[in-house]
Amino acid sequence: MVRMAVCAVLEGLIYFCTCSLYCKMSTITISNQILTKRMILVSLKEDLNGVDFDWEQPSTQQEYSAYLHLIVEAADEFHRSGLLVSVALHPHQLLPKEVYSHVDRIHLMAYDMIESNGVHHASFNNGENCVIIHYRCFV
Repeated sequence: MVRMAVCAVLEGLIYFCTCSLYCKMSTITISNQILTKRMILVSLKEDLNGVDFDWEQPSTQQEYSAYLHLIVEAADEFHRSGLLVSVALHPHQLLPKEVYSHVDRIHLMAYDMIESNGVHHASFNNGENCVIIHYRCFV
């Protein structure tokens, strides 16, 4: 349970940075480096395995590009420290192939998907299709 609380703090830190100030911050390499170093320090101090990025919907292309840059830059540093990087993605939120190669795990938010009959339900088939879509982007 402690790990969950610490993960929530890290996610909160990342979420805070992705709000109104994130786009400005993430386009400045030194800020990404500071954020990454702080996340690594907390991960090591709290004996975490790494970090999970969860930004469901960047609102502009600039934010999206900055987010991808942060994932890649952070992943390089996390891996040097022996830590993992994961991302939480909506079933239709695809990453460029070169970004997938920097990520160790993907958490697919396949819950509450819309079935062909309009019902909100995360069936096994929908979940499986979601995995296939992301796998095809990676290979």
